[in-house]
Amino acid sequence: MGTDSVQAGGSSVAVLRRGFTDSIHVISWIVKAGFLPTDICMWEEVKILELTDAGVCRASLAGKHLEEFKLIFYVGTPGAYPVPQAPPRELWYRNSERTAALLAALSGVSGPRIINRGHALLWGRQLADPLNMLRCLANYGWKTPELETKFSFGNEEIGPTSLSSKSPPCSRRPEPREARRLAVFLRSGSPFMADAPNDPLPAEIRAMTEPTREMLCHLDLDWVTIAVANCEGATHAFGMKAELPRSLPIDIAARIVRSIC
Repeated sequence: MGTDSVQAGGSSVAVLRRGFTDSIHVISWIVKAGFLPTDICMWEEVKILELTDAGVCRASLAGKHLEEFKLIFYVGTPGAYPVPQAPPRELWYRNSERTAALLAALSGVSGPRIINRGHALLWGRQLADPLNMLRCLANYGWKTPELETKFSFGNEEIGPTSLSSKSPPCSRRPEPREARRLAVFLRSGSPFMADAPNDPLPAEIRAMTEPTREMLCHLDLDWVTIAVANCEGATHAFGMKAELPRSLPIDIAARIVRSIC
């Protein structure tokens, strides 16, 4: 059963997690930010009361209507972690149906702010594919690795097709000896390096602030973490996630969560 943390003067935040052990650090971020987390990690705490094609949405989380929350932090569908005795195929269908119902309810709610809305509602699902992820970064001016893809239809092979980029791509992956770091970009706020959040940004990362912020606005994201490395004499992006690194100092993470309200 999920629990409510009590903190004077806070506002209620629904934290949706896949299970008891999923992304526990998020709860501490919410508390440190001064909010009251309602931790929901079991499906029994989710009630979908009514969803219609006319836009009617009635749903509750841990006994509270969606409208009663100030923020909703969707990490994953509650109860999605496997049940040992259930067949994998049955689990897949169960979790898919639950996720579809929950996200339909969240997309129809008015009032609570959904943190990283574009990611939570799966509008940015294509970013999970490495090629599309890098194509997105390249379209906003990032230098990216050079990729080729081929498609085979029976005996006919089409390709290779290359990843288009506004900047010359890197022809290889970074070597272990080359510096590989995580850069955190915010829709409202200054970017920083995850391993040195209080240090000045490298010039090439700082130059990507506005293009990346434009990307965040387009994808309806509050933040994104981009893996970067110096390759062939220039900084390249090798991937990204619409998440904050869990290694962030709690004060930094809490400040970011607080800033989006």
